[in-house]
Amino acid sequence: MNNKNNILIVDSHPIFVEGIRTVFQNLKDVYIIADECDVDMAIEQTKNKRINLIIVEIIKNHEKVNNLITHLKSNSPHLKILLLLHLNYDGILNESLFNEATGIILRNSSKEEFLTAVNEVLINNTFYSKDVLQLIVQKFKLNHKKADVLSILSNREFQILKLICQEFSSQEIAEKLFISRRTVDTHRQHIIEKTKLKSIVGLIKFAIRNSIIDT
Repeated sequence: MNNKNNILIVDSHPIFVEGIRTVFQNLKDVYIIADECDVDMAIEQTKNKRINLIIVEIIKNHEKVNNLITHLKSNSPHLKILLLLHLNYDGILNESLFNEATGIILRNSSKEEFLTAVNEVLINNTFYSKDVLQLIVQKFKLNHKKADVLSILSNREFQILKLICQEFSSQEIAEKLFISRRTVDTHRQHIIEKTKLKSIVGLIKFAIRNSIIDT
């Protein structure tokens, strides 16, 4: 069990949790260390336990989820976080919470997309589903403020940022621009460093403010 990835599931619907357990049952490299329907109970259940990945639904009380993540990181500094977002979520998109996330997918994602997301975040790649990116863009378009024309990015970085905001994955961007995925990830890191942003959410807001994508 020591070589397995310890996973914590936090979701308010037991049937949904059972579905996740079913998806994982044939995977040899993962172990569900606990599942809870309540954030507070999850904190109690995971005291002094090492967690590799937490799969948690986004609830309107972001503070509770943030507290859980802070608690888990005290024992698991390399914790990966996969957030599950409801399709009709109408709450505030908490940027500090999203900055912590390694991946975000819709709660009603397909089995294939769910497993892809899990595999990607476990190897420390970010994973935002196309539907989630679209939802984030639409929410931030509502209250954007335009700024000066962008000047800090290279032409290639500008091109890649625009494709990120158009919901292309790193692999799709690589294929579209005829470059390697590693090159795309390097450019992505340069964009983050130059803009001093920490997440895809921040990049999307930056792109909207600077009219990189249409609003």
